[in-house]
Amino acid sequence: MANKEVAQKSKKVKLYPTAEEKNILERWIGTARWTYNECLRAIKVEGVARSKKVLRARKRQQRCCRKIWPEDTPYEIRDAAMDDLLKAFAPGAARYKNDKNPFDIRYRSRNKCFQESIVIHSKLVASRQEKLSYDSRLVKGRHPRHFTCVYPGQ
Repeated sequence: MANKEVAQKSKKVKLYPTAEEKNILERWIGTARWTYNECLRAIKVEGVARSKKVLRARKRQQRCCRKIWPEDTPYEIRDAAMDDLLKAFAPGAARYKNDKNPFDIRYRSRNKCFQESIVIHSKLVASRQEKLSYDSRLVKGRHPRHFTCVYPGQ
């Protein structure tokens, strides 16, 4: 795997998807939220270890008896939601290690979120105008008509 140059700048672009595209993006965001919450529940309630390997294995085990609608969302988006959860634990764990103050990560809620986002990997994008070399983040804010895409660029 070749090392990529670190992106020095990023671009922010407003996207105005069609009704069908908006429906797909909202389903993906919903699935990412569900994946995040399921992994958090597994860690908090079931005592599953906070590692990608363990969470992925658990997800594969449950595939036969759980909901199948998340399978409509690309694997990379669900996996990035799991990454977001594991990244959320890092600062709290470091603080706990230093000053022993307990921390709590909350479940994501559709109603209480100011904005929600998902990672769109560069290999999923079939852009006509320019090829994306880096992963981007698609953000759904409070404004219902558009999404914002943040991606590294010149």
